[in-house]
Amino acid sequence: VSAVNFSTVQAGTSVIGILYSDTTWTKANSPYNLTGPTAVSEGVTLTIETGVTVNLNEYYIQVNGTLRARGSNSDKIYFNGGSDTWPNYAITFTSSSSNWNEQTGSGSIIENAILNSTRISINNASPKISGNSITIAASMIESSEAITISGGSPIISNNNIEGGVSYSGSGVIAYNTITGGMGIYGCSPVVAYNKISGGSTYFWIGRSFERNYNVMFIGGECSAVILNNNITGNAGGILFDVGEYYEKSVKYTPFISGNTIYNCG
Repeated sequence: VSAVNFSTVQAGTSVIGILYSDTTWTKANSPYNLTGPTAVSEGVTLTIETGVTVNLNEYYIQVNGTLRARGSNSDKIYFNGGSDTWPNYAITFTSSSSNWNEQTGSGSIIENAILNSTRISINNASPKISGNSITIAASMIESSEAITISGGSPIISNNNIEGGVSYSGSGVIAYNTITGGMGIYGCSPVVAYNKISGGSTYFWIGRSFERNYNVMFIGGECSAVILNNNITGNAGGILFDVGEYYEKSVKYTPFISGNTIYNCG
């Protein structure tokens, strides 16, 4: 893939390719319109200013370096659309992307943003996703996870997530409102103080309420901490299923305490 190409037109800035040097997307040149796949190289930082709109169309941003997209309460960043094909969802953090460091305030972060049909994939990475509104339309046919986590220790906090969460990793998911259920697969996250509704099965996180699935699915060799959540509104509150992993050698030890489960079957 060639170096990133920017072209400013009256309707905004067109983007495609690879960023090889630190880059800032400014409100003055917004909206930024992806005309093809875009990548942030390892060691490179893409900073997105408050008030910027990013139209991903059917493409994606692959973060191999650092993404700093920090809106404010009064001036959000907007992401619209993007690829919904795994493994390259609309915003994809790879294993070479920079981890968020809470003490120094450095690393990859998406904060105070509105994501409309913009799915996030976290692959052996540890960004911070906080204070956002993430909306993926529920489907009765297809899985529609808003966030898919495969390894790493991300921080997912204080978001309004419509579309469900698929989690296989460590890290923390706390103080979120999640509609569409949650799947936890062979991992050890801390899931605390969330409001979780909707339904999930092994493959169908984020399906609509009518499918009548369990709100939370826990499977595999799991040692998750499930603490002080409100879980409501579907067939079952929490489904435990080791499935094919049912062997005496498997350590299947989730810790569950202080949750409220109601209006479930």
